[in-house]
Amino acid sequence: MNVFLFEGKKLFRSPAFLLVLGIVVVAISILFIRNVMLTDYLHDQAIQEVESFLSESRMNERMYVAALDTNPTDEETLLLQERNQAIRSSLQALQTARFNEDSRAELESELLFFSNVQAFRDAGGEFNLSETQIARQSLQNEALLDADLAREVSGYGLSLPNFLADVLMLYFSVGGPALLLVLVAPYMTHEFENRSIYFLFSQPINRSLIVPIKAIHAYVAFIAITLCVGITASLLALFFGNSGSFAYPLVVEYGDSYALMTVGSYIFQGLLLLAVFVVFFIGLHLLFSVLLRHTLPATLTLLTVLLAGYGSTQLLSMNVVNPFAYVNVHEKFLYESAALYTAVPVTLAVAGLCYAVASYRLKHWM
Repeated sequence: MNVFLFEGKKLFRSPAFLLVLGIVVVAISILFIRNVMLTDYLHDQAIQEVESFLSESRMNERMYVAALDTNPTDEETLLLQERNQAIRSSLQALQTARFNEDSRAELESELLFFSNVQAFRDAGGEFNLSETQIARQSLQNEALLDADLAREVSGYGLSLPNFLADVLMLYFSVGGPALLLVLVAPYMTHEFENRSIYFLFSQPINRSLIVPIKAIHAYVAFIAITLCVGITASLLALFFGNSGSFAYPLVVEYGDSYALMTVGSYIFQGLLLLAVFVVFFIGLHLLFSVLLRHTLPATLTLLTVLLAGYGSTQLLSMNVVNPFAYVNVHEKFLYESAALYTAVPVTLAVAGLCYAVASYRLKHWM
């Protein structure tokens, strides 16, 4: 127990731990300030987007008028003109709704605009709006209307759930493991470099327990960092934003189609999958630390293996047996939400193997 408490104090009283927490607080505060400062700019951009669509519709109208001057009875051109006029009408309603910041009218007008664009295309017309954008935004708009929620720009949320989700998107991508690596990179190798490993060996404790003790404290450090992220983001949004709703819908890919996931579900499941990856991450880190016994080589090897593993998830389709499937949890949600948990067993199994090999090598070292 004395060794366990000693190792904990050594990690949590280190300058690196305070540095990581400070980085978290400052970075999240800057992100929130950026979101507040860009609110008016994003609103203006949304209005300009509608204006660009209106310009395209007006250009189409001039083209159809010219064509009808030549052939006034061309039914195809008359149909296209009629449906283009419907597009322009819905865009004008959308422009008014955005200018007045009427969220419900904006969602309804945008859905009508998408419907009119589809009808225009069915008649043989072309409009500069992707099918993907129409499908994703229509699905989200309908869900927002059903839940009576206003839309927030992805990545620039001010409500508690949306801002927390935006922060965690970064945390799930690279932020969490990167911050943890800053903290624990020298945690094991430092014992070899400073020869304090001999002090640990002299304590009344089984050598094979040293790696598990290090792992437990590293995992507690991850929990502490995650709590700092969540508390900081939540307090900023509560005091300077708004309460929002954890039922806010997000659109994710589900197989060959799109599906909805609430912000609350994204946060809960994302933290769960990140926790699984961190078990694997710490296991790899401790294994390379015991094998190489120097901070720089161990860290570089870990980063190389993680990058190679991440590359394998992009190139191979067998992610169900790939322990690196959760290197980027956010991408897993975006593109593989139909198979979120399939790689959990192999990830934990390989992590367990890393811990076992690291413990065995340390036990039989010297």
